[in-house]
Amino acid sequence: YDLVSVAQYPALDHAFAMAYGDEFHADRVTPFDWALFAQHTNTARSLLAREMRRIGSAAAAAASLQPGDPVYSDAEKNFLEGIVAHVTAKARKLIDMATPMLGVDL
Repeated sequence: YDLVSVAQYPALDHAFAMAYGDEFHADRVTPFDWALFAQHTNTARSLLAREMRRIGSAAAAAASLQPGDPVYSDAEKNFLEGIVAHVTAKARKLIDMATPMLGVDL
């Protein structure tokens, strides 16, 4: 869920349709919320941590390639730079939370 990104549009609601742990806002998700998400979904935290790292790395790598794609006009490339920065920051945060999530006591 929440696959359509509206983060680049500040006037739109950015709340998740479903919570990660107890949190409905991406900027407030913590390693605790990821651990709680794993518990609620009966997902091994080690698997979740691996996937957080894998998806974060893949998203950052794919985002960095987008501005060089000739399909984008100059105006689109300017807009795209903001999206790339956003995706890169969120990917880094996801990767950075993987290891601490493993040590959360619930």
